[in-house]
Amino acid sequence: MKDGRTHLAHKAEHAIDLDTGAVLAVTLQAADQGDTTTLDETLCEAGMAVAELVRREAELQPDEKPRVNVDGIEELVADKGYQRRGGPADEELRRPQLYSGEAAEGAAQLGG
Repeated sequence: MKDGRTHLAHKAEHAIDLDTGAVLAVTLQAADQGDTTTLDETLCEAGMAVAELVRREAELQPDEKPRVNVDGIEELVADKGYQRRGGPADEELRRPQLYSGEAAEGAAQLGG
């Protein structure tokens, strides 16, 4: 912009496994989209990455106990702005448990 401010056209979101630090997904979103709107795409990308890891591990090491959670993503930590919106479509889908970043930090401090 003429006054020196930057007007963002895109924003990057990422999904990280908190146990290992592995990057599961990075998505590029339109900056005018709300956080609750863009979360679904990032979560879907992360879920597909986990499913591929499960498939690959089963193929390469069929007799060993899986190191990847075969149930997929079960928990999600996000900023307060990512609170899920409800509705019939959301209720029909299997969703991970959502924790706000502040609640997750408190749980980590308590050893949870």
